[in-house]
Amino acid sequence: MAPSLLRGMRPRALATVAVVLFVACREPVPSSGGPGPEAAPGGEAAEDRSPVGAAADRAEGDPVAPAEGVLADLHWLGGKREEEAAERIDAWLGPVTGEVDRLTRGREIRHEHGVVRLVGGRIVMVRFDLPEPMTRAEALQATGFPTDATGWRATHREYRLGRRWGFERFRLARAPGGSERVVSVEAWKERPERP
Repeated sequence: MAPSLLRGMRPRALATVAVVLFVACREPVPSSGGPGPEAAPGGEAAEDRSPVGAAADRAEGDPVAPAEGVLADLHWLGGKREEEAAERIDAWLGPVTGEVDRLTRGREIRHEHGVVRLVGGRIVMVRFDLPEPMTRAEALQATGFPTDATGWRATHREYRLGRRWGFERFRLARAPGGSERVVSVEAWKERPERP
């Protein structure tokens, strides 16, 4: 627009023009390179699909090994029975360091590298302490989830995400000092009712 046209415009119209120009000129948001959510098979959004290859990419001959690039497959653990997942929990989260009975909210088993919450013998929550601070995408990948999540709610201590990939809630604890990086991933398959 020519400067002479801008002089006669009202402030609200000028602001509208500025917003339109800003939106039109900004760089596109980087994508994961795949098709958008609308192209997901089965009518569900891409961010609600199961992660690619969590079980299929396990190392041959080692049923405990997570998929490549995954440190602890929380997606696989969520909802499993304690007996079914015991070997993997020990391999991924380390030895048991303590146990707390949460009454109606289940039993919490603390491990060297995380926590597992059980209700009725089923895993309802897993928290994995990352070996080093990571970005949210890296942390999700390291725990067996897709990396293209949107809709994060940020607080000064954590990032929260609700209802994705068959889980009720995710909490990613932020590294100290207001960092964007996270130090743990907590995934709730279901949330036990409070008494």
